[in-house]
Amino acid sequence: MACWQRFLCRFCGLLCGLALLACCDSRDAESTKLPEDTEPELITPEKSESDFSSSSESFSFDQFFSAQRETIEPPQNDSAADERVWSPDEYLAVFQKATLDEQMDLVSEMTTEAEDLQLANQLLQSELTDTEVKMEILSIFQYEDYELTRPLLVSALEDSSPEVVTTAIDIISAEGSKNDIPLLEPLISSPHEEVRDAAQDTLDYLRL
Repeated sequence: MACWQRFLCRFCGLLCGLALLACCDSRDAESTKLPEDTEPELITPEKSESDFSSSSESFSFDQFFSAQRETIEPPQNDSAADERVWSPDEYLAVFQKATLDEQMDLVSEMTTEAEDLQLANQLLQSELTDTEVKMEILSIFQYEDYELTRPLLVSALEDSSPEVVTTAIDIISAEGSKNDIPLLEPLISSPHEEVRDAAQDTLDYLRL
């Protein structure tokens, strides 16, 4: 067989192979092609029930202290232990372990119930309590029943922070009476000018 004939046979064989390969590729493409109105299914990671519950639950005053129970007393098997009444000192001990953000959240849930007022008063009296927390306490209770919250103001007037003291004076100026004059008179000799001025202005107002 001549050289050109062998070349022609090889060329024809190559064309046949390419044609066969193209035919197979087209069939594979058709078998995997999605209908035009079919959207590809997106696979998204499943969320556990805890993922949703953790985002929906708000910061709870009671839950925080319950979770910290073991920090001040060992766990007890007796179910009645869960119903025990915590003393204000125990609440205060746990509160001081919280971060500043947690403390602010906990304070924001306080009410005029006796237990909350007692804890708030202890926080105002404690030098370990951050000034920002004390200001938040005064802000929360300033519009509540004055007779109920007056002990908080008495504690705030003795604070070392001029900001806390002047805030308490402002509340007394707005809600107080002549009965509060004895509370303010010692503040006229305060080493802080802003405290002296606020006390004098409020005394002048209450004496009218």
